[in-house]
Amino acid sequence: MVISAVPSVEMVRFVYSGTKACMGALRLVRAYTGREKILKFEGCYLATPTPSSLKPAGVPKGATIH
Repeated sequence: MVISAVPSVEMVRFVYSGTKACMGALRLVRAYTGREKILKFEGCYLATPTPSSLKPAGVPKGATIH
C-alpha cells in the first residue's frame, strides 16, 4: 500500500518504536555510504534517548569533538 502510493519507494520496513527506526536508519546510512562514523549533536533530543545519542562509557569529555 505504501509502496504503491509513493513510486520512488522500493521497500518499507515497519518497526515498533522510534528507537528501532533511528537505529535502522543509521544502519542503512552506514551501509549506503560505507562510512563508520556518525555525526551527532549533544543536548538536543525530543524524547527517550536512543543508543546513538548516548556517550560511550569511559570516554572522557575531552576526547570528543565539540
